[in-house]
Amino acid sequence: MNRNDLTALKNWFADYCASFFTPVEEGQRNIAIKQRHTHEVCLNTLRIGRDLKLNDREMLTAEAIALF
Repeated sequence: MNRNDLTALKNWFADYCASFFTPVEEGQRNIAIKQRHTHEVCLNTLRIGRDLKLNDREMLTAEAIALF
């Protein structure tokens, strides 16, 4: 896992979420909740990784896992 791999996975996730975008307010709200939740999981994973003193490669892997 490297930075480019993680970027590609993040782009894939963004595109995947975008495929569910809808003009229906409730549906769009649910997609936004999913995106925010995933973002928060990634941030929390990075905080935990820093506390555990993970190396760069481990941090990238942890964030990729959190993304999915």
